[in-house]
Amino acid sequence: MVMSLTVPGMYEYQLESHFEHYCQMNGGQRLAFVPVVAGGERACHIHYTTNELKLNEGELVLLDGGVEYCGYVSDITRTWPVNGRFTAAQRDLYEAVLRVKEACIKCCQVGVTLNYIHSVSKELLQEELKKLEILPTDLDGPDLIQALNGLYPHDIGHYLGMDVHDTPLLSHNVVLQPGMVITVEPGVYIRRDFPIQNHIKAKEFLGAAVRIEDDVLITSDGPQVLNKGTPQTVEEISAIIN
Repeated sequence: MVMSLTVPGMYEYQLESHFEHYCQMNGGQRLAFVPVVAGGERACHIHYTTNELKLNEGELVLLDGGVEYCGYVSDITRTWPVNGRFTAAQRDLYEAVLRVKEACIKCCQVGVTLNYIHSVSKELLQEELKKLEILPTDLDGPDLIQALNGLYPHDIGHYLGMDVHDTPLLSHNVVLQPGMVITVEPGVYIRRDFPIQNHIKAKEFLGAAVRIEDDVLITSDGPQVLNKGTPQTVEEISAIIN
C-alpha cells in the first residue's frame, strides 16, 4: 500500500505519514521506532531519520520501519524505485541483495548462530559485488575486508521481540533455539565519498543503497518468515507501484 502511494516530488515525511497511518489503521498500536525513510544517497546513512527531503525521479527510496502490537515489535525494510521503474543497475543491485537475503534465511536453523549467518552473508555479497564490478576482482586480504565492510557496514541481523534490538547484550554467538525471532537484513551502500569509488568500474552504481529485511521465527521445522507476503521481488514491486 505504501509503495503504491510513492510519487516523485513527494517528501520523505509524507511517505512516513502514509506508513504510520497504514500501520495503525490495520491494527498496529504504535510505531516501534522512528522509521528511516531515505531517498537516493541518503539511504547510505544507516540510521537516517531526518525524513525531510524530496523524493526525486530516478531514485530508490529505502523505508525501514516497524510496528508494536501487544508488547511485541516488528522491524522490516524494503527498497523500491520512487517512480516505480528500476533502472538496469538498480535492478541488478536489488536482485543481488535479494538473493543473499533468501540464502541467509535458509541458514536460520536451530543450532546455528547470528555470527555464522553473518559470515555467510559476507561471503555471498562478496561474490555478488564482484560479479557487478562493484568490488574489484583483484582485491584480496585486508584490502578486500576493508572494502566489503565499507559497502556492508552492519550485521546480518539482530534479536527481535519486546524491543527492536531485543536483549542487546546477548552475544551473537548464542545458538539459535525454537521460538527465537531474528531479523535478516543484508544491505549494500555505495557512497560517493567512499574511497573504493575510484576502483568501481560500473559507475552507475555510485550513490545507490539497497537493504531488504525480514523478521524470521526459528522453529524446529526450519525458518518461518513472519512478514511473508510483503512485496519483495522486482516484479511484485513494479506491479504495485504502477
